[in-house]
Amino acid sequence: MFKRFLLSAALLPVVCTGAVPLGNFSTAAPWVVNDSEKRNQSLTPHSLPGTGEKGLKLVWDGYAFPYAELHLRKPLPLPADFRQGSVSLRLRLPARAPVRSVSLRLVDATGEIFQYQLRTLPPAEAKTLTVDYPVNLAESKNSSWGGNNDKKFDLPVALKGFSIDFERESGAGEALFLGVEAAAKTPAASAADSIRLEIETGNPVHVLTPEKADQLRLSLRNTGSVRFRGEAEAVFEDFFGRTFSEKLPSIDLAAGEVMTCPIRKQLPASGHWDVRLRLRTGDGEVTKKRSFASFKPAGPTPGRAEGFLWGISSHPQLHPAQVQKLEALAAALVGAKVVREDVYWHRVQPARGQWDFRSFDQTAAIFAEQGIELQAILCYCAPWAARDPGAKRPDKAEPEPEAWKTFCREMAKRYRGKVRFWEVWNEPDVTPFSGISSASYAKMMLNAYNAVKAGNPDARVLTGGFATLANHPMLREPGYQENALKLGKGGYDIHAYHEHGDYPHFVRMVEERFLPMRKRAGVTEPWWANETALTSSGGNEKPQALALCKKLIYAWSRGAIGYNWYDLRNDGDDPNHGEHNYGMLTRDFYPKPVYTVYNTLTTLFGGKEFVRQFDGGEGE
Repeated sequence: MFKRFLLSAALLPVVCTGAVPLGNFSTAAPWVVNDSEKRNQSLTPHSLPGTGEKGLKLVWDGYAFPYAELHLRKPLPLPADFRQGSVSLRLRLPARAPVRSVSLRLVDATGEIFQYQLRTLPPAEAKTLTVDYPVNLAESKNSSWGGNNDKKFDLPVALKGFSIDFERESGAGEALFLGVEAAAKTPAASAADSIRLEIETGNPVHVLTPEKADQLRLSLRNTGSVRFRGEAEAVFEDFFGRTFSEKLPSIDLAAGEVMTCPIRKQLPASGHWDVRLRLRTGDGEVTKKRSFASFKPAGPTPGRAEGFLWGISSHPQLHPAQVQKLEALAAALVGAKVVREDVYWHRVQPARGQWDFRSFDQTAAIFAEQGIELQAILCYCAPWAARDPGAKRPDKAEPEPEAWKTFCREMAKRYRGKVRFWEVWNEPDVTPFSGISSASYAKMMLNAYNAVKAGNPDARVLTGGFATLANHPMLREPGYQENALKLGKGGYDIHAYHEHGDYPHFVRMVEERFLPMRKRAGVTEPWWANETALTSSGGNEKPQALALCKKLIYAWSRGAIGYNWYDLRNDGDDPNHGEHNYGMLTRDFYPKPVYTVYNTLTTLFGGKEFVRQFDGGEGE
């Protein structure tokens, strides 16, 4: 059944001003579809069958473009008293509509556009649904652009419109927009809001291991300035929906005090567990949520990776050493043997002739302590080394050849015996990461290959992880990957490929495009799915976990020598921001279901070889 999106962590008294209609979908005049002709999209009036309710039907061609933008010609202001509340969109989707997400767009006084993205699940049958977007104008919003780009709302704020992301290469699709309204809400203050829930398992990444099964505890800290008195109940729910509850002792916490509650009941099964702590006072009920994992860890294991490469992508150098140690522990516990990480050329060589290896030295050593080797990405261009000194984005520009070769050779030489895998750039085929043509990139790859081998003959060189073979608007040029592979032949030992998205999209791209392209290009080198995943934004943690299981096994079955999940931890805290929610753990190291799935896979299949695929029958 299609989800109604209502994101709320608390049941509190609220002051409501009532829903105020915003957009009028009875006529197309106030609305415009951006680049409709170029993207093969249209917007026409349409009446809902049966009721006659008027709306606007948006029609698209998934082969032409992967998303549509429906904007008001003149933005409509939110109610004057709106500071916090929800904006609700009513729309109708046909059965199994290939829609990935529906996003709200607001615009502030400076012209900065703010996007609220909510992922959707395809409805089994045609369905009219309401999508509720929680909005708080007092909070910073990372998903924004334009205007003064300060990530903060400058009043007044208005409705800009909506965008719909659909499955790439999914063909014809449609959605009927019916109505949009805003409702301001002001939650009543409660002392329970100041209670912080933590879960203690005996280790800092919140994994309950069999030998510490009796150490599960809930820790409640009063972070407020007033005493809290109330009752509490903890409800535990596993991945499959099985639940049990435990009533906690009455809570009486002065400001700053901590109360630790051992969990008396035994977990009925290992796996992923969500915990909902219900705090009850005379003001109402507040729910706090946390999670933990209960399993026998698959690692850490000694020695370097052998056989199938179990990997994870992360960005440890962006964090202090203590956080990197937690990341290394988290990756090791679930059996990862390889972590993909950028080198950051400008940091290693801030100027010609100047070298500073301290950051990468530290990270390599921290992960080596847990039996994990780094798969290093040689990127991005140090600004001083750009071939075109006037490049608008020197870090994404083509580097001067001699400087590039020196950088690659020195890295391979210094980390000989420590780093085996060297990747030539990240996603060179898309504009966010590259201003380099396929022909120029092929030359870069050949230069890097020879330089790396000169520094370490035993090293293995990967192509840059190519982002996609879909018809993506950010592709630098048609056929980029195939052209680079042909022109760069002899410049790589491993073909790296990404392709984010759900399992059906991944299968379609690999079967219909990737494998045939490798054959056309004459590529016999093995391939590595070295950064591919699915975001859990919009509350889709279970689909994310299932995607890992399916995509990894499928990639292995099609010849992949390894698989890197992207990424280890969430990049942010906005539950509806796609880029914030790719992690296996939250930013504060609480496991998501995908983390437990990864451990299950390495436990079952680590050290194994893929032999053959069984035919599951029709539809399997």
